[in-house]
Amino acid sequence: MNPEETKELSEEDLQEWLKTPEGIAAMREIMRKTVAGESWNGRPELLALAQQRSKCHEAENAVRDIQVQLEALKEKTKAPLNGSRWQRIHHLNEALKGIMNLILELPEPNRTTLMKMTEPVQQDLAELEKQY
Repeated sequence: MNPEETKELSEEDLQEWLKTPEGIAAMREIMRKTVAGESWNGRPELLALAQQRSKCHEAENAVRDIQVQLEALKEKTKAPLNGSRWQRIHHLNEALKGIMNLILELPEPNRTTLMKMTEPVQQDLAELEKQY
């Protein structure tokens, strides 16, 4: 069955078809076309679903990248001092600001969850500043 033929399926049958290898392949093709900006002549619900999943996938990738950056920054706050303390604190604060800007671009609930994950790093930086 090709995506054009799905127009005759009920919503329940469509959901079942999307679980099959053929349906998964069709969804991947729709997503590829959507990302490439090509036209779509099939069922509008499939296109909307592909666009929604594409946005979710992008957000999931961004969340993982931000989590890695936060973990690396947390490790840097624990690293021994190399150079001036002011320079180090300034660099760490700038890195945290950059991460927070990335977080602000995310949809909810990811934004709130990741903002909460910045709190330990903020506390570490506050401790470093007290030592200055």
